[in-house]
Amino acid sequence: MADELRSSILVGDLRPDARVRDVSVAAEHGVSRNTARAALHQLEMEGLVTSRRHSGYSVRRLTTDDVLEIFKVRRIIELSAVRSSGRSPQALLAEVNNRVIEAEQLVRSGRWHQVETASLYFHQALVDLAESKTLSGFFRTQLAQLRLAFALMPGESERQVDWIPRDRAICDLLRSGEREAAAKALEEYLDQSEIELLDSLRRWG
Repeated sequence: MADELRSSILVGDLRPDARVRDVSVAAEHGVSRNTARAALHQLEMEGLVTSRRHSGYSVRRLTTDDVLEIFKVRRIIELSAVRSSGRSPQALLAEVNNRVIEAEQLVRSGRWHQVETASLYFHQALVDLAESKTLSGFFRTQLAQLRLAFALMPGESERQVDWIPRDRAICDLLRSGEREAAAKALEEYLDQSEIELLDSLRRWG
């Protein structure tokens, strides 16, 4: 149940400030209200929703401090996964490529909302290279938080059109075994993404 709600945030179906009522969640997913409440409490612990007494739950609106924390975590986890990917199975490297192909196809068809989701899944695929269920599970929550920050920014098409080619470049460096170059490209990517997101949140958030 918590996984389904987290995925709804990650793909952009649940946006900041949206009310999430346990009654509605229970009815939509065919579970008891206790199960729905437990799932919402789990998301609250993960920093994805907030609760107020007598008001229920709502999806969180992230702050600049939240973004700074997310990117600290991203640098540690993503860069480590990329640098250690020499041990990764070919199937996981192929999945990184598949995620970029998906994003490129979505760009060509102009489905910008889905492009953003595909790009997030690309970064999940990078972390999956580490072959750690614990890291991969933790990182999914970080990406869901990141999607909430992106939701406060205007202009999905303008945001994504320049980033997917950079995903492709990182992927191609990894697949050719140039892991340090891939890590450097990723670090520059994260630095720029963080600054742009922070500037936008200060302006619009």
